[in-house]
Amino acid sequence: MVKVTLQTADGVHRRYDSHLGGFGEREAMPCLRCGLCCTQSQPQLEEEDVSAITRGLGISPRVALERYIYRHPQRADTYLMRRVKGACVFLGNPGRPARCAIHIFKPLACREWTASLARAECREALALRWGRRRLLSPAEMFDSPEEADHFASILGLSSSQTIQEDTDLK
Repeated sequence: MVKVTLQTADGVHRRYDSHLGGFGEREAMPCLRCGLCCTQSQPQLEEEDVSAITRGLGISPRVALERYIYRHPQRADTYLMRRVKGACVFLGNPGRPARCAIHIFKPLACREWTASLARAECREALALRWGRRRLLSPAEMFDSPEEADHFASILGLSSSQTIQEDTDLK
């Protein structure tokens, strides 16, 4: 079993709580741009989303239905994104950092999705970035100092402090 302990700037330790499935923190954090949400979720699209995508791509609704979206099999006036190799058709560079090809006009469900330590996808992304028994500082996990500082502030760390993974041999 792996346990994660984070020490805040004021010396408070925060431990991963497996019963809660996280750290118990619900506050948003900067997106890690790992693409896991784009591989593990499939947003439902409303007519407005389809219109925004067709306008943004400069294509007809018919072309969008042929290439990028399809009608929800059980809900009228609802659509789903097509998937390619297990991910959203618009996910580019599904490694680090992932990119959304329609970010500027992405669907409402994607715009409302918020990265958080409470989300399994975000915890999985952090685990992938940490690797086994590796020490990282928030500055190493993010592309910009602003993202690193914001994430560190959620945890009560400075962006140069490290996050350490403990191993429990149970």
